Amino acid sequence: MTRCSFDIHVQEILGTLLVGGTLIMLHPGGTIDFDYLSK
Repeated sequence: MTRCSFDIHVQEILGTLLVGGTLIMLHPGGTIDFDYLSK
């Protein structure tokens, strides 16, 4: 998983959502908490 950089990040999110993807927001530090990610 990558960190956010506004311009490209917004383009990738909007493109994904337009074709039916799902956006999941993680809590800070959630990318390294495997128990949290598996729920």
